[in-house]
Amino acid sequence: MQTSFLHKHAISIVHVQNLQTLPYSKDDQYIRAFMSEIVSVFKDIAQLNPLFRDQITNFSINQVASNVFDEPDKLADFAAAVSTGEVGELQDVLESLSVDDRLRKALLVLKKELINAQLQSKLSRDVDSKIAKRQREYYLMEQLKGIKKELGMESDGKDKLIEKFRERVSALKMPEGVWNVFDEELSKLVGLEPAASEANVTQDHVEWLTQVLSVPSPLSPFSYFPNYRSHGANTPLRTTP
Repeated sequence: MQTSFLHKHAISIVHVQNLQTLPYSKDDQYIRAFMSEIVSVFKDIAQLNPLFRDQITNFSINQVASNVFDEPDKLADFAAAVSTGEVGELQDVLESLSVDDRLRKALLVLKKELINAQLQSKLSRDVDSKIAKRQREYYLMEQLKGIKKELGMESDGKDKLIEKFRERVSALKMPEGVWNVFDEELSKLVGLEPAASEANVTQDHVEWLTQVLSVPSPLSPFSYFPNYRSHGANTPLRTTP
């Protein structure tokens, strides 16, 4: 034997015997019906899955010299080879010695492949549709804002918010350091999109600055409480019995 020298090496040696397909008739009604349905499912999947389409094209090129209906067993094996089903199901197709049984199992595997391809296609269309809808809504809203500003009809919500902060702070006496922080945060808020997460943080910061400074507090160095200052408390303390 040509492989007899392998016995001298510490390797595994196996004897392989190809499975022989049981005799069948190509003109059998059930076999031809199974094959026609498999070819039809192939076409449906190819329209949804480009990779699957390429594999079918390569198979067709290899079978150009013969009619695919002349070798139903090879068609079933090809269906199992290109499918992404469970390993047990695919192996079961390849191990079937009866051609009609092999075609039936291959068709079942392809049907599952078609359902997966249809589901993936639907999910992809849904995602693309949602993205396109959001983009369209965003562009339309931006156009609407521009039109309203040009007509002087009304300003958007952010402009009103900025104006509210400016009016609120105009009534406060801020120390220079606090004013610089407020002005920096307000300028940042003007340049941010309302939908941005940073815009909410910045808005909360500006809101806090304008509210906490508007609440009278004896601990605030820029709030005026003469009765709570030390020189204002001297008189009642001296006159207390």
